[in-house]
Amino acid sequence: MIPQKKKAYAQARTWLQQLWACVAPQAAAPPVTDAGFMLGDRMGMWASGPRGAGALLWSTLRATFLYAVWCAYWSREPAKQTSEHVVREVVSELRRVMQLRFTAATLTPQTLSALPTQLLTAQLKAAKLEHFVAIWSAGGALCEVEEVQALAGVAAPGRLWDFLHSASCSGLEPA
Repeated sequence: MIPQKKKAYAQARTWLQQLWACVAPQAAAPPVTDAGFMLGDRMGMWASGPRGAGALLWSTLRATFLYAVWCAYWSREPAKQTSEHVVREVVSELRRVMQLRFTAATLTPQTLSALPTQLLTAQLKAAKLEHFVAIWSAGGALCEVEEVQALAGVAAPGRLWDFLHSASCSGLEPA
């Protein structure tokens, strides 16, 4: 491996640890330098690793991060082989996933029942906004859901504000 790539990915791993420190300030840092932990998802190596909703969030962060590093590593464009690019890709994908999960969590049962089930590849069920908030808000570190007043008796799902654009927890600013 080229030393410059190794260093770039080390900076990206540091960013991931700093992001997790914002999400779970009381928890020990994840051992992101251990390949068995990162690639094999050996949670036993992380004594104070997250449980429940936190474990779901960590799995998404880890998988998204690994995919971004893999894409950067195999890219033929030097500008895409940097920590900054990896961070931008992770942030972009996390924002996309949060928006999709938020949208799914705010679909009403009436909306779901109107979908043509013969076109679906998965059994859809109404997600709860509380579940979304429990997993993705991370104590306000990643996003916040604002209550919206219902108009004319129609239920309003809320508004999603993501904070990933600021990357205030890191030294690497995504553009």
